[in-house]
Amino acid sequence: MRTLISAVLIFIFLTSCHPIRFDEPQPRGKKVLLMYPEELQGTWMSGDPDTLWITENAFYLGKDNEMFSMQDTLEERSHLRKKGDHYFLNIREEDGSWVVMVVKLRDDNTISLFMSDLDTPDMERALSKYGKPSVVVDEAGQFDYYLISGAKRKAVLKMISDGYFDEVTFRRSPDIPRD
Repeated sequence: MRTLISAVLIFIFLTSCHPIRFDEPQPRGKKVLLMYPEELQGTWMSGDPDTLWITENAFYLGKDNEMFSMQDTLEERSHLRKKGDHYFLNIREEDGSWVVMVVKLRDDNTISLFMSDLDTPDMERALSKYGKPSVVVDEAGQFDYYLISGAKRKAVLKMISDGYFDEVTFRRSPDIPRD
């Protein structure tokens, strides 16, 4: 039962908070890492209170003492790539689109987690400078997300600097056991 609830929460989290998706993992052309680097592994806390646990091969995200169990191991459904000092966690959705979250390790023993979560008027036109955007609707014909095809080089990093991704800062804390 807990697994079913976790799966539902993961689905809600991934589909509701990420109105921008991509047609392929980002950044294009970078090799897939087989494990999370040691510098990212551990327990990280934000002020919300969100908790992020990163192990050698899994990523967990929890909020308000409820573990979303967004355990996403680095397998076929997810790809971890690195460009500069940014790590890109690409998670493939059931429809084949890719949600992209970016993690950046900071010098002050914090990390920033970037997730797309913004919508502005004329968003489709605004996104055209990063690739070819299209609107994807759900079964009821309602807006679901924007899909960017053929993303340009450095598109995600440019989108972060242009404010299309929200940033949550996490501070390293002593390891907290997971149930």
